Amino acid sequence: MTTLYQRIAPNERSEPTGIMIESRGSLEPEEAAGNESSAHDSPAASKTITSTTTEVTNNQGKVVLSRSLSTGHLLEWLIHFVAIGISISICLLHFKQVYWTDESILSKRWRWVYLVSLDLNDIIKALQFASKAHEILMVASIGAIVLYFARRRLVRQEGITLGLLMSSYRIDTPANILSSKFWSALGFDASWKTVVLSLLLLVSAILCQLVGPASAGVMQPSLDWWNVSDPYKGQILPLYLSVRSGETYPLALNESNWPLETYDPNSNNFIPENATACLDDASSNFWCPAYGFDVVETWVVSNYQDHATPNITVTGTSGTQRTLTADLIADGTAIAATHSNWVIRMFGLFSLYVKHHSNLTASSITLPMYTSTDPIYAPVVQVQCHAVVATETGTVSFLTDQLTNYTDSGADRYNPQMSWPVPHEAFVLHNKSDAVHFTWVDLSKTQDGRQQTTNMWRPSLGAVAKIPGWVDGRESFYAIPCIIDARWAASSATYQPTISDIVLSNLSSPAALANSTDSTSATPKRKPKPKAISGQQLGIGDAIQIGLNWADALNPLGYMFGHTQNLTSIEAMLDTYVREIENNGTGYGAFTVGVNNNTYLNDTTQLMQAAANTTATILSLAIADGLSRLGDGTWNMVVLNTPGNGNVTWTAIDFDFYPTNSSEASFMKQFTSIRIQVSRYGWAYGWSAVIILDVIVLLMHVSMVVLYAGFHLLYVFCFWDDWWLTNTWNNAAELIILAWDSSPTEVFRNAEKTKSSLWAQNIKVRETPGGDAMELVAGGPNTTFDVGLLRPRGKNMQHI
Repeated sequence: MTTLYQRIAPNERSEPTGIMIESRGSLEPEEAAGNESSAHDSPAASKTITSTTTEVTNNQGKVVLSRSLSTGHLLEWLIHFVAIGISISICLLHFKQVYWTDESILSKRWRWVYLVSLDLNDIIKALQFASKAHEILMVASIGAIVLYFARRRLVRQEGITLGLLMSSYRIDTPANILSSKFWSALGFDASWKTVVLSLLLLVSAILCQLVGPASAGVMQPSLDWWNVSDPYKGQILPLYLSVRSGETYPLALNESNWPLETYDPNSNNFIPENATACLDDASSNFWCPAYGFDVVETWVVSNYQDHATPNITVTGTSGTQRTLTADLIADGTAIAATHSNWVIRMFGLFSLYVKHHSNLTASSITLPMYTSTDPIYAPVVQVQCHAVVATETGTVSFLTDQLTNYTDSGADRYNPQMSWPVPHEAFVLHNKSDAVHFTWVDLSKTQDGRQQTTNMWRPSLGAVAKIPGWVDGRESFYAIPCIIDARWAASSATYQPTISDIVLSNLSSPAALANSTDSTSATPKRKPKPKAISGQQLGIGDAIQIGLNWADALNPLGYMFGHTQNLTSIEAMLDTYVREIENNGTGYGAFTVGVNNNTYLNDTTQLMQAAANTTATILSLAIADGLSRLGDGTWNMVVLNTPGNGNVTWTAIDFDFYPTNSSEASFMKQFTSIRIQVSRYGWAYGWSAVIILDVIVLLMHVSMVVLYAGFHLLYVFCFWDDWWLTNTWNNAAELIILAWDSSPTEVFRNAEKTKSSLWAQNIKVRETPGGDAMELVAGGPNTTFDVGLLRPRGKNMQHI
């Protein structure tokens, strides 16, 4: 059979535009089979069995291959460029990290647009519709590219296997790539051109499945916290604490460096704080170590009555809050951590300052989040205690085997053999009517009584508590020696004023800093030294050397017991657990821990262990809270701008607003500074692992279109004779019609052929020997045919 594309004379009767097929000759099936093998070689044979197909287009034969753009070609390129234009646009939104809107004001801003009600759900659905349309365009674009190269192979010298040709029409179907018609082509024709085309089909099929989810992923903005690039309208607005930077996180607290000196903007002088006032009245000043006694005592009462966990919320002077948390990490060993009080005060005052300055971008943010970008350190306190009977005459030592030494220089110091003897006077009892006794022990000296040098490691402080208790049914006292390890640890600070007043910290679970307990191992595994955060060089520091003057300010007198004895703050908290047990009939007050309602421990060993746990927890909380109050009475300042003359303009921030001052930049550098980054909660285009993958998928399609366009430009400028476009065989139906009207081929007659070998046959479209028609020929991978190649010549199809 032949397919004729010929001009119809004007005076001839023509059918409407379409395909006309004449009937076959009257050969019997046996004769048709006998003549089939010579259908290509004998012109006479081809004339014997003839079917003519004529397509009429404006009384012209159809141009199969053309070098001019038609409406169909322009539409195809429009699909390409619209698809990649959308892809590039939405990818740029992510590259530029475009912020859309705050989550809480989205509906207000978009509620009425051109008298149409749009809320969040409407907008998300509209974006889903847009992403689906984008997917259709991209799949159409990929299909057009694949089909072009498949059709190019179809009319070229090498041809294309039937399996690859059919796969090109179903590139969007995943099952097609797994079928035999695709893979059988490589088994029969493994030339590099076939391999390249197969890879193109494989990649395109995978890409067709990925572009839909990728478009949906990048088209919709994400609801999350996003950094504000310029929250202060070109200003930095760093905060400063009016304490010299070297004194903010002291590694020693003694007579020489405590109390701190604070700069007073009103007098323009450094003013020392008064330690005597803290001893006379712990609540006299915010910076006094024992100022937070009431908060810890409230927890102590709740713990005794209701077994409350040591997770305390402390309110600062600016209304912001911090968490004071302790974890019991071993028998008699507790660790506590909290923010510094001046840190949470700064965050509260700064957010108030921003809120009242409408010229700042951050002032209009509905859900802001403030985060420190400069190093911040927080107190972390370990306390190990153990209980013994106070009447023991043997030598009793402080234990350190459960404490963690984080620093590299002292990694081998805390071990079971390292200990300090408890002073004998710590066990001296007065009379049995006495309540709890508590005293500090200075560990600044070596075991032989000499002063330790600065290059020798030692813990922060020691303490001994004596608590009345029962020992084997007799009245006695528990002596509880404790050793204290206090340090500054790298901390983060996050404040979300519209959500919570609490300034969050990464140290909310302090047990994560301590030893990891392994009950199956004789030697506990130590956690590595914490890594630096936010560019900090130090994850956690050496032990703070606490002097007795600061420790006494943490534990002042002033709490009456039985109207006869004046208790200290820590003694008063421990005394909460001293109660008379009604069933003993003696009226003796002893350490008591409840198991549940009206049930209490009565085993001596369990009571002594509970006393050690309770003392360690209270001490860790009280010392951590005391350290957090260093610098709490200082001024807070904000630098407004830094002019080019080297001076800075700054003002003090408080609940009242103060006039601005101008000073040299070096003046402000002596203070502790904090820069705060602002984030906002809302909808924006940003980055995540999934978004990065989605963008890569879209850019793969963009690259495919760009390479496809480059291929055409290369042929236009360098290989003009081989460049062409076609709208023919856009679907398998046109190819089937061409095959139906082509001469019989031997390879398709043999019914014994396997399906895979059938898909591997080379298919080509060639001109008939007469040059006035074309037909579909088939053969093995290396079969050649004595027929002409299709080649465009102007607007007419000609053969070589």
